[in-house]
Amino acid sequence: MNIKIKDIKVLESVLIHGFDKKLIAILSWLLKLKKKIVITGGYRPKQHRNDLHGQIPVRAIDIRSWIYLKPQKLADKINFAWIYDSTRPNMKVAIYHKIKNGAWHLHIQVCARTRQR
Repeated sequence: MNIKIKDIKVLESVLIHGFDKKLIAILSWLLKLKKKIVITGGYRPKQHRNDLHGQIPVRAIDIRSWIYLKPQKLADKINFAWIYDSTRPNMKVAIYHKIKNGAWHLHIQVCARTRQR
């Protein structure tokens, strides 16, 4: 198994605060499935009201998507295995999307009602 962290700034964002236990469980599950994860973002000060990266314990993490052949299929697999919140079925645990600089990544998020199927 292989876990990498993009750079020292991301390392600090991962170590500065604790992470939600459900988020840790999803990352562990994903690592067993794919054997490789590159973390590209962890904690950061809130950028908007509902920013899960800025909550403590931290409830969101970003991972590099281009290391996987079909990142959208991986996001779908995560969302098939994990439910973000059964009262909000439109919300997902894994979101594959483009960020401001034009790069794509997988955003993994949890809430109090997140559970494994």
